[in-house]
Amino acid sequence: MTASRRSEPLKSKTAMGAFRSASQLEQLKAAFKAAGKKLDMGKCCVHFESPDDLPLEAIGKLISAISSEKWIEMYEQSRLKTKAGQAQRSKQGAPSASKVAAKRVDTKRRR
Repeated sequence: MTASRRSEPLKSKTAMGAFRSASQLEQLKAAFKAAGKKLDMGKCCVHFESPDDLPLEAIGKLISAISSEKWIEMYEQSRLKTKAGQAQRSKQGAPSASKVAAKRVDTKRRR
């Protein structure tokens, strides 16, 4: 056995998109602090090994604060800002991200 091998298996971490605004980030930080848990995150993803590492009630509130339709709209907007999204849009001659969002809202009003 070499010195680089570990006696315990490596634990894998899971990541979850956590917030979309500065106020939600502050709520998340406060919830972790109040629960006595350590917040381990990247730019917007919370890293965790098991659900026990999370203040689940607070995360549930963050998730439920945004409707699924609004979440999808924000996700699509963010994808249009990537290099791949911009290349796809220019390749197809697609409208800008703001026009796509306006059309989506207009379509919902007609229903």
